[in-house]
Amino acid sequence: MPDHVTFFVNGPARLLKACIISDAFFPDTPTSLILLDQFGYDYNRLLPHVRQKFERITFFRANERSYTHFGQFLGTYIRRYQKLQSQFAPNGHVVLFGLRSPIQKFIIRCNRKLGNSIDIYAESIMIDRYFDGRFRRDNPVKRYLRRWLAGAFDYQHDYDRFFVHVPELYADAPQFARIRKMPSLFRLASAQKYLDLLLRDVDLEGLDKFDTVLIGQPLSNFDGFVSPQAEEGILRRIVGDRRVLVLPHPNEQLDQHNKYAVLPQARVMARGLPNDLICQRLSPRTTITYASTMGIEYALSNPGSENLFYPVLPPSLDLLKRYQEHVPNMVVNDNCVIPGAGAQLS
Repeated sequence: MPDHVTFFVNGPARLLKACIISDAFFPDTPTSLILLDQFGYDYNRLLPHVRQKFERITFFRANERSYTHFGQFLGTYIRRYQKLQSQFAPNGHVVLFGLRSPIQKFIIRCNRKLGNSIDIYAESIMIDRYFDGRFRRDNPVKRYLRRWLAGAFDYQHDYDRFFVHVPELYADAPQFARIRKMPSLFRLASAQKYLDLLLRDVDLEGLDKFDTVLIGQPLSNFDGFVSPQAEEGILRRIVGDRRVLVLPHPNEQLDQHNKYAVLPQARVMARGLPNDLICQRLSPRTTITYASTMGIEYALSNPGSENLFYPVLPPSLDLLKRYQEHVPNMVVNDNCVIPGAGAQLS
């Protein structure tokens, strides 16, 4: 067993998962947190209740809004994150949620030099690019850079275990021996106390009347994949007049324009809590989403449910169809796909 476990947490939902993992798998091991200060992440809903769990909590500021190839170069060769090195010591263990960012890759390199073990938990279903170069949509310049500056642009596969939702999708990957099945975190006994803690002051009265939950994503008013009018049309098509509880994505901007007003029998849940908790507590019979990771997680942890996916982007459709081969309670519909759109939801 390691002497110490450090979690690098990128967002409130991952803080919740870090607490669950710590309790379930490292109950007697001292733990620390590195909290990424980026994108306006707000950890205050949960953090005051769990500070005593961790020996040390460090906030690490990052100003990037996206991780460009230039950023990968800087992160590797100029070693921008050197001050993180003091957070780690030998005979330790590190838990990361994803490995896409140069910060995460720096942490991997730093801990491998110390001889520490590393676990990765996939933060998204969009992880094909980690394991199969065919799914990278690089132009010739990017391919050239990946070849000659491999230390910056290749994904850092120097970990012990990578937990994914459906390992079978990557049976042919060179890293398959290190790929593991993602535990159903919200079904673990250690999750129940956090569920009770975070929901104790939340009014859930009447929500049991909704047997259908819509898991929102910021298609128009943050990511810009579609226009607001087009997204409202999609909502009318996939939901119509059925009674539905809407769990908005944290990045959805509804203050000036509430797109869900087009749904006559929708109730929008107030934000501030991880939607995973609300969904697991209510256990709806049906979920509807576009290409949400949360939709996959709910389908896998609730085999008696029906989970409807309406991807907007062709790459998401292709990916979800591959998931559907292994998750029988998924239904993937291509009625909302925008031909020619090539970006991916995350």
